[in-house]
Amino acid sequence: MEMASRKKRSAVLSREHYDSVFNISNLPDISNPLVIISGTAAAPKLENERKSEVITAFGKVKLRYGSISNRNVVLLDRHNSTGRYRAPDSVPYRAHAVTIAALEPSAIVTLHALGADPGKLSRVGAVRKVFKSGRKPGELAVIKGLLPGTARSKTIFPKSILDKVSAEEYNKGFLIHAGLPNSRLCGPSLKKKAVAAIRSMGGRFAKPIVVQTNTGPEYESSHQVKAASKAGADAFAMTHAPEVVALAQALKARGSDAELLSLGLVTNYPEGLAKELKHEEVAGVAEKSGKSLSRFFSSFVKELK
Repeated sequence: MEMASRKKRSAVLSREHYDSVFNISNLPDISNPLVIISGTAAAPKLENERKSEVITAFGKVKLRYGSISNRNVVLLDRHNSTGRYRAPDSVPYRAHAVTIAALEPSAIVTLHALGADPGKLSRVGAVRKVFKSGRKPGELAVIKGLLPGTARSKTIFPKSILDKVSAEEYNKGFLIHAGLPNSRLCGPSLKKKAVAAIRSMGGRFAKPIVVQTNTGPEYESSHQVKAASKAGADAFAMTHAPEVVALAQALKARGSDAELLSLGLVTNYPEGLAKELKHEEVAGVAEKSGKSLSRFFSSFVKELK
């Protein structure tokens, strides 16, 4: 079922031309899906799950698709879409973005691991509160804004792609400067539905947060944490900025106005404020949150109807 609030602008590139420009093939036949992009351990469960491997100009992308509460859903594991684990600085964001836009989604949810300060770090001694969010590992947060600190060269379409489109198509449908309005990061109607879903689970909901991103795969230092706090950040992430920049470009080229909801799952305290972090610990928190995430998405999907 298509969301009533969804709008569709006239496509800059027809579906056939878009697929030709980006060499799209083997796309699953699924109508107006909700697309969920997440990490490996934090993906919700699907009903009637199937798999597909889409071919693009930027490489192959593995997808899972099925349904949640009778709604078509596509899952994309950003770190394992190629069949092997990719660190945040080597995720194939362009391949993901052009695949998602080709699916003509009704809405997109991006889920990211966050490092956030719970406000009381007694286990690491007399460390003052730095971030204002007061979030604890295992909690969900809606992301309303970014402080990008990430190199984005891998999110911009190369000359070999742009040479395939006319000057008129380029001027109408491709971003020279990739703008990121808040509406693209956190669609207003989706935000309301996400808040309702979190509350229906009995979860605590604070104000939407601002996230500082870094290149990864290294965690943030104490100096980065303090500087980000002064700039207005509430948490740290690695994958958010390059992902939404790539999505903004691909969706514009396809003429899509699909709303985007950016969610963060707090998986750890910022390394600069806590003990040395290990990937296994962060992934462990995400894995333990799997059931609550499935409950959230089940409730969220019902809110979309």
